[in-house]
Amino acid sequence: DGNEKWLAGTSHNITWSSGAVASVNIYVSTNDGSTWTSVKKNQSASAGQYTWNVPSNISTNEALIKIEDASNSNITDISSNVFSISSLALTY
Repeated sequence: DGNEKWLAGTSHNITWSSGAVASVNIYVSTNDGSTWTSVKKNQSASAGQYTWNVPSNISTNEALIKIEDASNSNITDISSNVFSISSLALTY
């Protein structure tokens, strides 16, 4: 739950467990939680995961994922630690 290194332009599973929640909204922050960008709205909570295709234009050492109840934004969970997303650099 944090400290991972993800590569921009690849797919990663975002996972969670939930009790009495029907659907969730998934967000990413690239600045340690100062702002949030929607990844997926109204994902079935019972699925327990969402495969995110990380955009190729993201590069940060301060990424966080937030999962919230789609019907009650007061019910939320955020990554315990930041993680990095880096671009693939090709050198010749």
